[in-house]
Amino acid sequence: MDPTQDPHQTADAETSPDMAAADVPVLEFLFHPDPRRIGDRVRVPSDGADLLVGRSGPDFTAPDGGHAAPWDDPCISREQLRVRFRPTQGVFEVAVAPGARRAVSPGPGLYPPGTRLAVEDRALLLLTLRRPDAAGPRRGLLGESPAIARVRDLIARYAASPHPVLLIGETGSGKELAAHALHAAGPHAAGRFVAVNCGALPESLVEGEIFGHARGAYTGADRAQPGLVAAAHRGTLFLDEVAELPLDAQAKLLRFLDAGAYRPLGETAERHAEAKVVAATHRDLPAMVAAGRFRHDLYFRLNGLSIALPPLRARVEDVPRLLVGFLAGGTTPPPWLAEPVTARTPRLPLAFVERLLAHPWPGNVRELRSVAERLLLDGVEAALQGLSAPVGPAATPSPTPAADASPRPLARPRRTLPDDATIVEALSANEFVKSRTAEALGISRNHLDKRLQAMGHPSPLELTDAELAAARAETAGDLNAMARRLGVSLRGLLLRLARSPHPTV
Repeated sequence: MDPTQDPHQTADAETSPDMAAADVPVLEFLFHPDPRRIGDRVRVPSDGADLLVGRSGPDFTAPDGGHAAPWDDPCISREQLRVRFRPTQGVFEVAVAPGARRAVSPGPGLYPPGTRLAVEDRALLLLTLRRPDAAGPRRGLLGESPAIARVRDLIARYAASPHPVLLIGETGSGKELAAHALHAAGPHAAGRFVAVNCGALPESLVEGEIFGHARGAYTGADRAQPGLVAAAHRGTLFLDEVAELPLDAQAKLLRFLDAGAYRPLGETAERHAEAKVVAATHRDLPAMVAAGRFRHDLYFRLNGLSIALPPLRARVEDVPRLLVGFLAGGTTPPPWLAEPVTARTPRLPLAFVERLLAHPWPGNVRELRSVAERLLLDGVEAALQGLSAPVGPAATPSPTPAADASPRPLARPRRTLPDDATIVEALSANEFVKSRTAEALGISRNHLDKRLQAMGHPSPLELTDAELAAARAETAGDLNAMARRLGVSLRGLLLRLARSPHPTV
C-alpha cells in the first residue's frame, strides 16, 4: 500500500505511543447496521502487512469470542478498506480500496490509535490497540476500553481476597454492578449478596439495620432483627454510600472488618459473621477524613484494596456496546435487533451513535440506560432531546430593578441558524452526506433539506445526463471526484447512475 500522507504532516505520527507488550492493533465496529455486531473486531497485522477489509472478509470476532463473521453488509464493497499498522511509529495507515463504493471519513492517511473511521452511513470503525487475551468473563461489565478492562482485572484479583474492597466513582458509574461482579467472582458466590444504601437510612436506625437489634432495644423495636451483617454471612455485604455512615456506626464497622465481630443493639454478647465487605462512595474520603467526618482508621482499612470506576466520558468508546446491551436486556427487546441486515437504512442512524459518542455523560452509565429506555419507547428524536436537557443547578436569576417591577412576558431563547455559506462549507466537509451535515450543524435533516431546496442545491436524482457526462469527463471517471464536483454524496451519485438509461453516462 503506497503511503497516502507524509508522516511529518500527521500529528504524533513520528513517535510511537507507549504500547504494552500484549497489545495488538485491531479494527473494531463502533457502529454496524446490525447492532449485535457492535464491538466485533479484526486484528490488523503487526508486521506491516496490509489488511484488506470488505463485505465478505476477513472475519470480525465478538469480544467474548462468541462468534466470528465478516462485515456482511450488502451495501459495502467487496473490497472497501486497506489498513496497515506501522509498529515503529505506532500509527495506522488507511487507504480506500480501488473501486470502493462507499466514501470513508476521514480519508486516506496516517492515524493514531483511537481514531474513528466513518464509512458513509453504514459503519463506524475504531482504530485501536487491544489485548488479545481480553475475552475473559465480563460479569455484566460490558465494554472493551482500557479503563473498563483494568476494572475487570482488579475485580478478578481482589475477589478472592478476604479483605474489604472500596469502590470509588461518580454517581451512575456502575459501582453496584462492580460489587455484584466481585461477589460472583469470589469464594462466597453461592451466598447472599446483601446491599444497603447507607445514605438512605435514618441516622437513628443505621446501626440497628446493619448490625441488628434485640427486642426493646429502642422505641418501636417490638421484635428482634438479626441485621444485614448476619444476613450476609458467607456472602457479600455491599455498603453503598459508605461515607454517609454516622461516626458511631463507622466505629462498629471497623470492629467488624478487623475481627468479624459485631454486637446487635440491646445485646451484651458479641456475634461473629464471615462476609466479603464491599463499600462504595462518590465522596472525597480524604477530604472527609481531614474534616473529621470520616474515621481515618476506617478509611485506611477500606482503602487497602480500592477500584476506581471510570466515568463514562473516560470510556466513551464503550457507549454503543453498552446501549445495545441495554436494548437487548430490556423486558421487551426491540424486534429489529434480530432482523437480518439489508440495504435499507439502519434502524439506529450513524448520526445518532456519533451524537452519543460526543456527549459528556454527566449521569454516566445510569444516564445511558435512560437514553436506551427513551429510544425504545419514543424513538431516536426523543432520545436525543433527553441528551440536550440541562444538568445541574439553575443559574441564579438577576434581580429585577425596582424602577421596572412590571411583569414581562418570558422571551423564548432564539437559536442561531447557520447561514447559506456555513451550510455549503459543512456539506463539503461531510462529503455531502446530509445526515452527517445536519448533525454537524445542529439542525434537523428536514430543516437542512428545506434550506438546500431554497438555495437551489441539486438533489442527486435531479442531475441531468449532460451534467453527469461533463463531470465524468472532468474527473476521468473517478466516482469520488465526480461526487465532489457535482456537490452530492457518493451514495446519491451511485443511485443516480443506477437509474440512468444511458450506460455510458
